Amino acid sequence: MMKTLAAYVRERFPPLVFVPAILGLTALAISIPDSGWAIVPVARALVLMSLLFLQFRLWDDLEDRDRDAQTHPERVLVGSAPRPFWWAMVALASINLGMVKEVGTPAALGALSALDLAARVAYSWLRGIVSERVWTQWILLTKYPAFVAIVALATGPVVWQLLLLACGLSFGAAQFYERWHNRAPKSGVPR
Repeated sequence: MMKTLAAYVRERFPPLVFVPAILGLTALAISIPDSGWAIVPVARALVLMSLLFLQFRLWDDLEDRDRDAQTHPERVLVGSAPRPFWWAMVALASINLGMVKEVGTPAALGALSALDLAARVAYSWLRGIVSERVWTQWILLTKYPAFVAIVALATGPVVWQLLLLACGLSFGAAQFYERWHNRAPKSGVPR
């Protein structure tokens, strides 16, 4: 099973996309608290941001498994039993909650708990009633400002106006990337 999970990570976390995203959102998040750039808080923030990306990417893929079976049958998750992946996602969610509880504030724990609950509601109810465009370009992307807020709140005291600005910037960046990534191919050249 570990080989399958490793194959999933290799397939669904291309470093050219996710390393800059994780580094950028982590830098944005840790620039908000007035705690400086000490190595331990920065490393902890980077680990938490990476684990949040992993948890929610896996959750997204698990929820889209049936759709992906039609459009991406070659994907590791589509060709594997889903139960171990669900357990991995639950383990990641537990680790994230534990990390935030250990080093964060009640606000950080509340934000992560709210994100987990909102994701559950969105996947089980909202996904079925909104268009694919609204889902992918608006609802799904709200997790990135939430990641910034959670990591910032877990790192130290925040200036709320800066936190809101950082969340807005992260959402704008996610929308820009999503639109750039999904742009129509020109002249029949595949992207």
